[in-house]
Order: sequence, then C-alpha cells, then structure tokens
Amino acid sequence: MQAKQKSNSVITTDYDAVNRVWIFNVAGELPVKLHRDKLHAEIIERALVEGMSDRIADKAAKSRDKITGLPASPVEKRAAMQGLVDTYETGTPVWSTYGESNAGIDIVLLEALKLAYPAKTEKELREFLGGKSRVQQSALVVSDELVEYVTAARKKLTAGIDTAALLAGL
Repeated sequence: MQAKQKSNSVITTDYDAVNRVWIFNVAGELPVKLHRDKLHAEIIERALVEGMSDRIADKAAKSRDKITGLPASPVEKRAAMQGLVDTYETGTPVWSTYGESNAGIDIVLLEALKLAYPAKTEKELREFLGGKSRVQQSALVVSDELVEYVTAARKKLTAGIDTAALLAGL
C-alpha cells in the first residue's frame, strides 16, 4: 500500500505487506522502517485502538452546508460515524468505504427514509441512496410519498438551532 504523494510532501508512507514493514520516506533522507513482527502485542493493540478511534472520529469531520453555511449537526456527524462502524463490522477488508464514495447523500433524506422505513437499517438506506444521483435524491425529497417524513426529519435535524439569530444578519 502506498500513499499518494503530494507535490509539497516531505513525508510519505508505504506499507510492504509481504515483509510487514512500514516505510516512512523523508524527502532527501534515508527512509525510516518499522517492522511489524518486532512490535510487542500491546503496541499493536494500542495502534489499533488509536488508529480506529481516529478513523471513526474523522468521519465526523463534515463540510459546512453549502446553502446555509452551517456546520454539520451532531445527527449528521453521528450518522457518518455509524455508517463507517456498520461497514467495518460486516467484516469487510476494505478500508475506504461507502462513506467516502457516497459523500453526496442528502442527510435530510436519509433521516426521512429512516422514519418512513423503520425496518430498514441505516446501512441499507445509505446503500440505496448511494446509487441515486443528486437529482434523484432531490426528487425523493419533494415526493408526495415522503413529504411528511422529510418535514419531520428537518425538524429533528434542526432542533435547537436559533433561527432568529441566523436571520438577524439579513
């Protein structure tokens, strides 16, 4: 596994899976090598704990809403994290998951579908939405079949936001 090097990178990392060695390349210097087989079991466990903690928490780093400029809500952050946990707990060997490839999922629509289809898991709903374009998702948001659920989802996702303060800047 090799990290994609950026033009201004000073350090890149590779992992030689055959020899079980991490290779830290430092521009203009000899590489630093870390041999997995020489690590104590507690260090390996700690690396797993730290790495997985960072990986799951990093899923909460969501962009601001392009329309409102608001940061992602706790519900959106939790949904992203839960989606990654659900995927990993299937036993998949794939590190990059639908969370990266389906970043365009409308979170209001996802919440609405959870309300409309309570028997479906969040993973099933994310997979369903991941196969839909933004236009198709928009059509579902305004559909007669989902309008009441979309309204309820919007209220849930925006609860606690001081709209008077938001509008005061106009």
